Amino acid sequence: VLESIFFAGERASPQQRAATEKNRRELLVAVRLVPGRSLGIPLGIPLGSAPPPLEQCLGRALLVEGLLDIAVAWAHPAQWVVGRGVLYHGPHALGLTPIETSDRDDSSIWVSLADLVWVLQPERCCEPVTGMKWEDVQAQNRGTPELDDGDVFSTDVATRLGSADITGRLGMIAGRLERLRTLAKYFLAQLQVISDLVKERQMNCILALQEEYSFDLCICGSSDPRLPTSIRAAFFDILTDLWL
Repeated sequence: VLESIFFAGERASPQQRAATEKNRRELLVAVRLVPGRSLGIPLGIPLGSAPPPLEQCLGRALLVEGLLDIAVAWAHPAQWVVGRGVLYHGPHALGLTPIETSDRDDSSIWVSLADLVWVLQPERCCEPVTGMKWEDVQAQNRGTPELDDGDVFSTDVATRLGSADITGRLGMIAGRLERLRTLAKYFLAQLQVISDLVKERQMNCILALQEEYSFDLCICGSSDPRLPTSIRAAFFDILTDLWL
């Protein structure tokens, strides 16, 4: 798994390195912190308080600014169908709102992790993330036609449903929630695989993963109260196995 997706090895040929990078890009969900998107949630001390005297301590910025939002992105075609060589439906087909990042050279479409994974524990996470109670979401879904697997959120679908309000009417289609749940479970499994890979303190694996799964990112993922407990626990496992 390490050589196929994360790290081809110091002696790998250019072809092997390119294949590993392609697999990582097309088969994994990328994660990053979004500077400026503070959740307003303090980490240990009140926001604005004086930081500890350790100038270069891990997570120092989070002590000052609070937890940051985590963004995710993944490879997707214009319209995904079973058997495609890339991961899954894109954010548009899942009804997710893109967010801006500071990297203007990155063409990926990034969305908030909380918007993707709340469906894994909807009774607790639905209202903090969507602003709607889970019971209301379920009631709205019961009155909305389901999408076929090949459907995307478009004006054609809106016409078929008899609604011009794409973001409202289509935002809570039952098929969308099932798609979100599928990708959220995949991401949870990805986090668990990463944790397993670094449990044995394999340095090549640790060095290959620390850049993306930084200490600050793992702290935010394990501490964000909007995320399901299974996702937070997986980030905590990575934190302890990768950094502590």
